[in-house]
Amino acid sequence: MGKVQGSNNSIKILGDGKVIANKRGQILQTWFYEEPYNLSKLHKLEKIPQDLYKMNSKVKMKKELRLLQSRTDKNFSITLQKGEEVIILLSDDKHWCLVENSKGKKGWFALDNYDQIRGTNWKASEVFEGLCYAD
Repeated sequence: MGKVQGSNNSIKILGDGKVIANKRGQILQTWFYEEPYNLSKLHKLEKIPQDLYKMNSKVKMKKELRLLQSRTDKNFSITLQKGEEVIILLSDDKHWCLVENSKGKKGWFALDNYDQIRGTNWKASEVFEGLCYAD
């Protein structure tokens, strides 16, 4: 039928031909997200493509970071301030992350090479306090 990531406790078999597995994220930090699958007519598991995945990581800013309006609009939306607590809400698990500050304002930043903040010389650990590095 196919393979999915996870173990017995992290795989949900919904009974309607859908399976949800926990997949390990590939950027920024150690994190996991739900990856949905459908059972095809040929009884094979097929991944249901997703644009974004929930990250919901609460972090504190170590330095200022300007965020973009969107992944396609290169205008700046907000500047996160040193000491500010924010939530990294979503990620495409390729390059992009959506952040929300305590006032509900949102913006995007991109990563290259796992944790390099695009457009800077900073690693994510230099910008965000509270990221999870389990390895």
